[in-house]
Amino acid sequence: MSSSKRYTDVEHDGVLLHVPARRITLTNGDRLDVYDTSGPYTELDAAEHLDLERGLPPVRSDWPVHDAVPASPTDSTPVRTQLAWARVGVVTAEMAYCAAREDVDPEVVREEVAAGRAVIPANPKHPELEPAIIGKRFAVKINANIGNSAVTSSIFEEVEKMVWATRWGADTLMDLSTGPDIHATREWVLRNCPVPVGTVPIYQALEKVNGDHTALTWEIYRDTVTEQAEQGVDYMTVHAGVLLRYIPLTAERVTGIVSRGGAIMVGWCLQEHRESFLYERFAELCDILARYDVVFSLGDGLRPGSIADANDEAQLAELRTLGESHPHRPRARRPGHDPGVRAHPDAHDRRQRHRGGARVRRGALLHARAPHHGHRPRLRPHHLGDRCGDDRAGRDGDALLRHAQGAPGSPGPR
Repeated sequence: MSSSKRYTDVEHDGVLLHVPARRITLTNGDRLDVYDTSGPYTELDAAEHLDLERGLPPVRSDWPVHDAVPASPTDSTPVRTQLAWARVGVVTAEMAYCAAREDVDPEVVREEVAAGRAVIPANPKHPELEPAIIGKRFAVKINANIGNSAVTSSIFEEVEKMVWATRWGADTLMDLSTGPDIHATREWVLRNCPVPVGTVPIYQALEKVNGDHTALTWEIYRDTVTEQAEQGVDYMTVHAGVLLRYIPLTAERVTGIVSRGGAIMVGWCLQEHRESFLYERFAELCDILARYDVVFSLGDGLRPGSIADANDEAQLAELRTLGESHPHRPRARRPGHDPGVRAHPDAHDRRQRHRGGARVRRGALLHARAPHHGHRPRLRPHHLGDRCGDDRAGRDGDALLRHAQGAPGSPGPR
């Protein structure tokens, strides 16, 4: 059995879209075309024409850009976003590209985006991107987490992680850097990444105030979001559902608050004794992200860290707030660490609360009772229970599964 990279040419609005696929030749002679996320890195002559210092050649530089349209039926603000275009009946080149990758009619993609059941993270300032769609009606996507820390890693290592992640099939990538040179690291990753890139802006904002969460302000956070959007980040995790009155609900937990972003905002709320600026300034944040067509990932800052804490009132209260956060129905994060027996009814409950928005599973759907903190990998990420959980989560409607990504040959991030 062998495989090779191939492209299908799709004509759309006067432009020829080159859509990649991986063609697998089976031992019986049959051929199977599957999704390919590796970008130019797996082309036969990649070593000859790719240069990490120059970055990847732009994929979308000559794609048509449509006129601005109203943000929503109730908001006449002119915007250029995939969501707004879909709602007025426009099929963009990104939608046509995704339709070809998913082997569906472009109108299906437009309808799902317009209804808020799917998202296309595609910041125009990330032209190297090969667009992908995330939603229940389409192939389940896999996200890989990378990022440096104050302890280890370098820009070269992070770019290397990104290249290997996409070669291994990662559909999206999150740069969770918390160490030195965060801006430069992200720039190198973006300029060389063929898949959507996401971030958690509060991490960099915290670094700007030397790790003192009490010094965080809306202005620092706002400027950080704008900085990242200008670079080309395609989606951002925002922990806007952590409310002051929900914090006491975590007091009796076995594993407490395991989300780093959630813990940061909890510390800020307790210090200031008021709601977080992410919640109070959410409308302004919507305007910034719409300006760059950046997709929201509504972070579950109070997600459980173990089965013992799963489905408690803190988790469910935050989910209700996230479901009510915005009429545009951005992508909502679905907590992991649910007991398998509760996964199916929970999926239905969350679909109701989030009105069909594309869901992301952050962490594992565990079949064991071990805690799992934040972005730290389990000792064996390929553990059978975790993979069984992924299968169950996908069948129950989760559109994107998130996992940590380590250096080549390692079991997880260093």
